[in-house]
Amino acid sequence: MRRFASTWEVSETFVKRRRVEFASRHLAREGPVVVALHCSGSSYKQWSSLAVALENSGGFSRLVAPNLFGSGRTEPWRGGEQTLDDQAALVRACVDEPCLIVGHSHGGSVAIRCGDLALGLVLFEPNHFFLLGQDLDALTFVHRMRAAAEADDRDEWGRLFWDFWFRQSDDDVWDDLAPDLKRKLVDPTLPHTYHEITSLLLAMGPGVERDLVVLDALGDKVHLLLSPEPGLGFRPVLARYRRLFATLGAQVFDAPVGGHVAPITHPDPTAAFVASHLLSLLK
Repeated sequence: MRRFASTWEVSETFVKRRRVEFASRHLAREGPVVVALHCSGSSYKQWSSLAVALENSGGFSRLVAPNLFGSGRTEPWRGGEQTLDDQAALVRACVDEPCLIVGHSHGGSVAIRCGDLALGLVLFEPNHFFLLGQDLDALTFVHRMRAAAEADDRDEWGRLFWDFWFRQSDDDVWDDLAPDLKRKLVDPTLPHTYHEITSLLLAMGPGVERDLVVLDALGDKVHLLLSPEPGLGFRPVLARYRRLFATLGAQVFDAPVGGHVAPITHPDPTAAFVASHLLSLLK
């Protein structure tokens, strides 16, 4: 089934009997396909500015943007624990040819797991924490988030989410946020993000080793993009990311504006920045 929504052609496919929604946009007659994977609680719509930027730049044939489990009309995850391989299978159901892959936050972790399909990766602050091993900051965050979700403690979930990804100073506290903003942070992320962070824990060990091998093989075809305003909790992890990816031969760049969700809060400048890195991967 296909339908059109503004500039997107929206289609559906199935993976393991689960409905998957994905959007695509024709860009040019020639060039590689670009796959764009959104962050937790978002959807393919966060890439609308990127679609325009890529169409204007030329060099790419098509943009494909799946909705991950629980986003849009893609079915929520049910039955057992979700893995990065499950999410990678969703992506492969939407595109099965070598491509350039963009991933934001959890979409970046899924992009890495799809690395064997990638001509290159552009990763905006992926949440694949355990590439760093048993990182204490990341482990503490993930386990506390899981506990909050399992207790259905929405206030604690939101507080942890805010402090890690968004909070900029000691005065920038969860309790002072407007109720509407709190709902906007919590409602789209529960329960789907619970399954996603569980998949990160399950990747520890052999899964992480596979991903590190893929990143090492891609080398400078991996571009890690870091925001100038990361949340307080994420900052120590980002510093270690910077060192790890440089060791793997990846290129590390500082984004021009915004925080962890800059592709959503600052879509046009972030899209232009991402598009420039995709163009450089064509050379």
